[in-house]
Amino acid sequence: MEFYPLRPGIQWRLVAEDSEPLLVGQDPLEYTPSPFAVPAAAYPLLEAIAESRSWEELWQRLDSEGLPRSSANERALLHFLDQLDELYALASPRFTRRRAEWEAEYRSYPVRSAALAGMCYPEEAHQLKNFLHSSLRSAPEVAVPPALPIAAVIPHIDLRVGIASYAAAYQVLQELAPELIVLIGTSHYGWHAPYIVTEKDFQTPLGTLPTARELVCQLRHACPEIVTDIDIAHKPEHSLEFQLLFLQYLFGNGIELLPILVTSFGTYVEHQLSPGADPRMQRFFHTLREIVSRSGRRVLWIASADMSHIGHKFGDAADAQRLLPEAERHDRALLEALARADTEAYFRLIAEVGDRYRICGLPPVYTLLAALHPRFGVLTDYQQWYESETASAVTFASMLYYG
Repeated sequence: MEFYPLRPGIQWRLVAEDSEPLLVGQDPLEYTPSPFAVPAAAYPLLEAIAESRSWEELWQRLDSEGLPRSSANERALLHFLDQLDELYALASPRFTRRRAEWEAEYRSYPVRSAALAGMCYPEEAHQLKNFLHSSLRSAPEVAVPPALPIAAVIPHIDLRVGIASYAAAYQVLQELAPELIVLIGTSHYGWHAPYIVTEKDFQTPLGTLPTARELVCQLRHACPEIVTDIDIAHKPEHSLEFQLLFLQYLFGNGIELLPILVTSFGTYVEHQLSPGADPRMQRFFHTLREIVSRSGRRVLWIASADMSHIGHKFGDAADAQRLLPEAERHDRALLEALARADTEAYFRLIAEVGDRYRICGLPPVYTLLAALHPRFGVLTDYQQWYESETASAVTFASMLYYG
C-alpha cells in the first residue's frame, strides 16, 4: 500500500470546546469543501503524516513519539488516514482528481464573488460607501507633485487595520479618470505559475467590475511558461479585493480590470538572481507594458503589497517588538529605493538578507516597476501594526508613482 502525506494548503486552528480541544482544518481554496475537526491531541500525528514520505519514515517518527508499531496501532492509523483521504486532506490520487475537477469547475465561473464582505468590511453597499467616504475624508493631505500619478503601491493588510494607509493614496488617486486598472497583487494561495490571471469579472457589494478579457488572453498566450489561467487562487485572495472597493467607490463600474496575482520570488531571492535577468520574466514585463500601451486606454497601475512580516506568527523566535527597529531600518531603505523607482536596488536589499523580514510585496512591486518604468515615487504613508496576542507585526506603506 502506497503512503500519501498530508497535503499543504490546509489551515489549522485550535478551538476549545467544552468536551475537548479540537483542531479545525479549513482549506481556503475549497479542495476540501467544508471545515473539519480532529482531536487536538492528534497534532503530533498530523505533523508526522505531513513530514513523512514513506510508511517506514512515518513509523519511525511515531515510535519516537511513543506510538510503537503494532497490529492495533496500524489498524487505527489506516482508519485515520482513510478519514483524511475522504476529506481530500492527503496528497493522494483521490485529491489529485478532486483538484483537477474543482479547478476546471471554478475556471468556468464568469464572476469572482467577494470573499471578505461582512468580515473585513461592511457587506451592505450603503454602509460600505459610508465607511470608504469617512476614510477618505479623514485622510490627511499629502504633499505631492502637481502632475497626476500614473501608479501606486497600496497595502493589502486588513482594512480594519490599515485603512488610513489606503486612504492616503486613494485621496490623491481620486483626481484621475482611468479607463483601465492594471491591478497586481501578492498571491497568498497560488502556486501554479509565477503569474495567475483570470477572465472573471469581480463582484463586490458595490457591483461588478468587468475584466479586460482580451488583454488577459494576450498576456497568457504571449507568456504561457509563466502565466496560468488556473485561477482558483483568486477565489479567497484579499490582495485584489480590498483595492476593488476604493476603485468602485471612486470610479464606478465602468472601468475595466487587468487582474494579476504574483506568486513567490523565493527562488530568485535564494540565488540572489534578479527576476529581470530571467528571459521569461523580461518577456512578461515587456509584453505587459506593450499590451497595456496598445489598448489606448487611460491607465492606472496598482501594486497591492505589504512590507515586513515578523514575530512568532511568522516563524521568528523573538517577539516582534524586539525586531521592529531593525525591520523599520530595512523598510526605510526599501522605501528610499522605491522612491527612486530603482527596481534592482529594491530587489538587492531584500535578497542580500535572504528576505529575512518576509517582504510579501516584492513580487507585485517588482513587477509594476519592471513593466512600467516610472520616474519616481512619493511616499504617502508608512505604518506598523503589532498584534500582541501573537507577538507579531506587519509593516506597510503607500506610495504614488509619476511618469
